[in-house]
Amino acid sequence: EVTRENFDEACTKLEELLKGCSFVAFDEEMTGIRIDGTTEPAAGDTTEVRYAKMRRVATRYNIVQFGVCVFTEEGDEGGYEAHPFNFYVFPDASSRDHSSTITMSADTAGFLRSHGMDWKKWIDEGIPFTTLAAWRKAVDAAQEKKEQQPGAGGGAGDRRVSITSENDVVFLRDEMERVRGWYEAGHEEQLLLSPCNPFLRKALYQELEAYGDVTTSSVKEREGDRNARIALNVYTDDQKAKLAEEALAAQLLECDRRGGMCRVMRLLSESGRPLVGHNCMYDLMFMYS
Repeated sequence: EVTRENFDEACTKLEELLKGCSFVAFDEEMTGIRIDGTTEPAAGDTTEVRYAKMRRVATRYNIVQFGVCVFTEEGDEGGYEAHPFNFYVFPDASSRDHSSTITMSADTAGFLRSHGMDWKKWIDEGIPFTTLAAWRKAVDAAQEKKEQQPGAGGGAGDRRVSITSENDVVFLRDEMERVRGWYEAGHEEQLLLSPCNPFLRKALYQELEAYGDVTTSSVKEREGDRNARIALNVYTDDQKAKLAEEALAAQLLECDRRGGMCRVMRLLSESGRPLVGHNCMYDLMFMYS
């Protein structure tokens, strides 16, 4: 069984097995395979009509489990060693597209439960998924971001702010005095400015634009807190390149995490190994959906 907890490990093992396997069998469990009488197959259906009926089903329901079994030929007698994987698949609740919606048929739920389906594990530990197009878009965005090396005053933007409150003026003056002292002293260590709200951070970013070689980043002490601190660093070109590579690696890992089962589909596709299924038209359509 494969859940979120052991998904990375399972994918690594699957990738290795695919390199030397003979073929791959696959099967799925879905949240439904019927909508109403209009989706039932009829003897007089043309290929186009049958496809349209099945497409309605595949775009409405979800995959619950995705089973993969990798077969590797063993010895000279034509035997095979089987390596099964059973992936629990559940939408990412944070996703804002249609893939986060679940539609379930009551009779299918009853059927799966009678055959030992662990609904709690499915919901709590199911692997998220996204479309291949969405995954590629996220990867491209991460690659583009890598090309944008961090620079001074990273959060100032085009819109300028003016400080009028006496307390804000004093805060800004004191913080910039700290910056000047730190910079003139050699700026070898990171400098963390005092916590402040977004308005004051924007004002600080404006002032920090005068320090062209200083890299800035926002650091929150608590998740959801509006107040944050600005961290200042001066990096060499080599350090900037290393940081960019580390940031890209972290973002690509997050792309794979959110993509979830999309990673499995990519591995199967890129392997070029034959896929074997029984009565598998729905399985294929759900995969593509």
